Amino acid sequence: MNEQPPPSLMTVDLDTFLCRLREALPRPVPFAHSRVQTDRQLIQRAAVYHGGLLLADGVGASTVNIYDGLDTTGELIDSFSVATSTPERHIYEKGLALRVGLYVDLGANVSAFTAYYDPVPREKG
Repeated sequence: MNEQPPPSLMTVDLDTFLCRLREALPRPVPFAHSRVQTDRQLIQRAAVYHGGLLLADGVGASTVNIYDGLDTTGELIDSFSVATSTPERHIYEKGLALRVGLYVDLGANVSAFTAYYDPVPREKG
């Protein structure tokens, strides 16, 4: 039989890509998430950051920086950098504790970015 190879991630739409990514994870992502389309503060208080998913557009390389803070003067806690039309995901199962808040700084050529977080901070220990 002539088996067709599965389509590459670059030939599927974003919703299909995200669905396939969720299926590939060992269990469903139990955290809240937000799609980010502009630089912005997602959370204005202590919380837990669990990662993100970046998809660069077809124009050029893309970057996203994540800060524990109210803006880009906060502490850099995660950074994404990918080539044209490439996805990158970072998942922190136990999460990174945020003291101040969650701020997302999008670089150029971002097709989509989703941040995963728990808005309720966990106790220290």
